[in-house]
Amino acid sequence: MVAYRKNPPLQIGGLPVITIHDYLAQETLDVRSGSRKPLQLLKSDVLQFLTADGTKVSVRPSGTEPKIKFYIAVRGEFNPNAGVDEQLALLDEKISRIATELQITK
Repeated sequence: MVAYRKNPPLQIGGLPVITIHDYLAQETLDVRSGSRKPLQLLKSDVLQFLTADGTKVSVRPSGTEPKIKFYIAVRGEFNPNAGVDEQLALLDEKISRIATELQITK
């Protein structure tokens, strides 16, 4: 967690990180302007990185094991002409690319 705080990712999934929520420091950083605002949520050792397209990666230490847990949420444009399974596959592919980029292993 210290490494992610010292050197946060500048991009995720090929898109710039625009906001970082640090629940331990209880602040939100607007990466583009450098401005910081208080984060009014419970204090916890969690970081969230948000990109311009709404992708969100949350990082926190495990409460029971010596490892870090990652939660990846992605967004995509709905295509009414494509099947649901096809669109879900595209989102799964995006998650896999992000996991590879961040060197996350299962």
